[in-house]
Amino acid sequence: MYWRTLTTPFGFTLVFKRQLSLFAFAALFAATALPAQSLLTATVSGMTQVTDFSASCRNGNGNGYYCFGTGPRDVGKDGFVVQYSATSAQSLIGFDVYHFVDNGDWQGIYYGATNTDNSVVRFTFATAVSSVGAIINYSPKNGTPTIRAFDASNNVIATFGLIGPASITTTGLNDGAFRGISSSSANITAFEITGGFIATQNLSVSGLTTVPEPSTVALTGVGLLGLIVLRRRTRKQ
Repeated sequence: MYWRTLTTPFGFTLVFKRQLSLFAFAALFAATALPAQSLLTATVSGMTQVTDFSASCRNGNGNGYYCFGTGPRDVGKDGFVVQYSATSAQSLIGFDVYHFVDNGDWQGIYYGATNTDNSVVRFTFATAVSSVGAIINYSPKNGTPTIRAFDASNNVIATFGLIGPASITTTGLNDGAFRGISSSSANITAFEITGGFIATQNLSVSGLTTVPEPSTVALTGVGLLGLIVLRRRTRKQ
């Protein structure tokens, strides 16, 4: 048994004993990997809609057309837990007409909106995802429309302004465009919209993390134990 050194592709030098197992080396190498990358996305392909604003507005405070307040409100659907919250009491879940000035109107569809130029509306997920986005529209003359994604520790994964190449321009009724954030791993647990009287509908996600069933965990544990026993017997021989 003796000591060896190895330099990884990322420039880190590792010092280890000759008998260091492949699994231990893999763990050390993984620690040197680059952080998860994120991208602005404008496609809804492969994503699943996870919000139902209509049920929240009908069952909460409001007249069924405009439901004002900071929340929180449960706006998830089909078993996916999504919580709506806002920093301004003027923010809302709405159904009746919402004006975006030069960008047309929404009417007869449920949406979540900041309703001020500096409020923040957040959608928090009980299960982490790798991509999130929504159909979005905003008033181009009020503030800077922005979307953000956060991880479970409330660290910002990515922030994108919807001005310039990512801007949305429309004049029709109920028009908008999909804008979202995609991460290289399933680490997104919250999505925010802010600025520009921004509003969102049809919030969608992809890349949900999965939790193994207890039976699967038990079988995996038995399998690992079997491998350990077999390796010890092989060494004795």
